[in-house]
Amino acid sequence: MPTNFLHYNGTNGFLVTPFELFNQTDAAFDSLASGNTVTSANGGTSGKFNQTNFGSAQLAELWFVVGDTGFTPSAGGNLTGWWLKSFDGGSTFEDTDSNLALPRPPDFIIPFKAAAYSASDVVFASGPVLLPYVTSKVYVQNNSGVTLGNTSTTHAKLWCGPVADQY
Repeated sequence: MPTNFLHYNGTNGFLVTPFELFNQTDAAFDSLASGNTVTSANGGTSGKFNQTNFGSAQLAELWFVVGDTGFTPSAGGNLTGWWLKSFDGGSTFEDTDSNLALPRPPDFIIPFKAAAYSASDVVFASGPVLLPYVTSKVYVQNNSGVTLGNTSTTHAKLWCGPVADQY
């Protein structure tokens, strides 16, 4: 007998409620200049995310919410991101160097058009993103050609919405 492989319908398609990887208290994300990097500090538990946050999902949709009306990326601009993994439950993480990409392919890329965005515009990552098995932080490099920025009421945000299939 064939098995039906269906997307879990959840709430708006998500296994658990979507959450911010960089929240409004992560000012370093809001002001991230092009070419620079930032590590999550305040989302999750002190910037750390684990299977409890992810609802034990294997995949997620990630999206960026524009924080500045004047956000106009350069051609080919993007955000690249990595899960900084911890082998010991969140005490020790992969090594990073200020404003350098990790020496492995990014875990996700959020591509931008070379045109002006409005505050609160949404840009999704390329395809579903594989979530880590272990406790991790998020490390993002801004390759957009401009500072992410924010307005007085809208902050740049990076969201994670875990998804799943049902059998």
